[in-house]
Amino acid sequence: MIISLTRRAEADLQKVFTYISTDGLKPAGVVVTRILQSIAMLEAFPNLGRTGRVRGTRELSVARLPYYVVYRLLSDTEIEVIAILHHRQQFPEVD
Repeated sequence: MIISLTRRAEADLQKVFTYISTDGLKPAGVVVTRILQSIAMLEAFPNLGRTGRVRGTRELSVARLPYYVVYRLLSDTEIEVIAILHHRQQFPEVD
């Protein structure tokens, strides 16, 4: 399974790191690592997340963190991560 991140998802991940890094680089690194580990689990379990709020998407909650990953299955071998959001953020429109 190939997992790719959109530019939006990469920017979201950077924003998470930047925001948390005000408390220190180590905590920010731990959170980003946990998000990336959750995304990596999709390689073996592509349907791990729940059905998304936008048709054609799925949402994976990151355990013990207030973040979730919005993704879609492009084929039997490819997943596209669309966004990484805090639970309080408004859900993005998806093309």
